[in-house]
Amino acid sequence: MKLPPPAVILSVTDISVLFFKSTEHSPDAPPHFFILFPLDKAICFLVTFITSNVEGRSFYYRDNEKATKSLIPVDNNVFEFLRKKSIIDCNQSRLLTVEELIATIDPDGPCDIVSRKFPSYLREEIIKAILGSPLIERYIKNIVKRNYRGKG
Repeated sequence: MKLPPPAVILSVTDISVLFFKSTEHSPDAPPHFFILFPLDKAICFLVTFITSNVEGRSFYYRDNEKATKSLIPVDNNVFEFLRKKSIIDCNQSRLLTVEELIATIDPDGPCDIVSRKFPSYLREEIIKAILGSPLIERYIKNIVKRNYRGKG
């Protein structure tokens, strides 16, 4: 039985990886893996994504060394569902309410939690990358610090 996106989202109580098709991407774009960090009792989430477009992301940030340091490489040794070497682009992390997050999920596409197991070292790497990113707004960094710093 496929759960509707609101039920899937509301079941996230700790850092998880979801697989869904985003309404913010081209209609022809495939679904992507997204990392959700629940914040403030799951009223909102910090969302970042995993992409296999490693060269494209690296090229995009080539002139911004600090932003380049906020790209975290991952592969199927970290997440067995990955088929290619990929990166977590922490520069694209966004703060979304539950309603905003649900609105970004294409209701006709997949919406599944693919992993609730999240290595603590990777959690800390992502937090460090978000806090070090020159592209993430200070208020988001402050929320991340309040919710996750030192809780690895």
